[in-house]
Amino acid sequence: MQNDLNKHNRIKYRALRSSSPFDWTWEDYGDEYGPRSTEVMRVLAEHTMERGFFVPVHGAGGYEAAVAMAGTDVDLAADAKPGLHLMSLYAFERMRQLLGRKSEVKPPLTPREREVLAWSAQGKSAWEIGTILSVGKRTVDEHAQTAMRKLGAVNRTQAVAIALRHRLFDV
Repeated sequence: MQNDLNKHNRIKYRALRSSSPFDWTWEDYGDEYGPRSTEVMRVLAEHTMERGFFVPVHGAGGYEAAVAMAGTDVDLAADAKPGLHLMSLYAFERMRQLLGRKSEVKPPLTPREREVLAWSAQGKSAWEIGTILSVGKRTVDEHAQTAMRKLGAVNRTQAVAIALRHRLFDV
């Protein structure tokens, strides 16, 4: 029964397609997707998981796992979500480390790539970082993309989490 329900878990399918965190509620996945999907949501509700915040974790090979927060009254402020996203990615990487599944050694970042990621960690947009560093937004985006590629990250938030874990900002 458990595996059969898992095949109909619409939250899981959304996570497979997204590298960004998302909120979910019963209303998002109610009767619209058929009786088996409705059953998944009913089982979650029976365990007091009627809404939640889901952080997919993707690595270089694709989807790996997720960090989820769920309950009856999960209503997170918009400004808290980026921090939870970063903490979730960091926690996942730390658990991987503790379990002995260390990521491969990452190539060193240039000082400018570290600087761009450090400002990204502070919540600055590419345009704001460009203004701070006196470069164009496109240049900031290129440095961020290069850093993401070197670190095997699928987005800037994950690149920041990996850089924090490897203490690349301490250099």
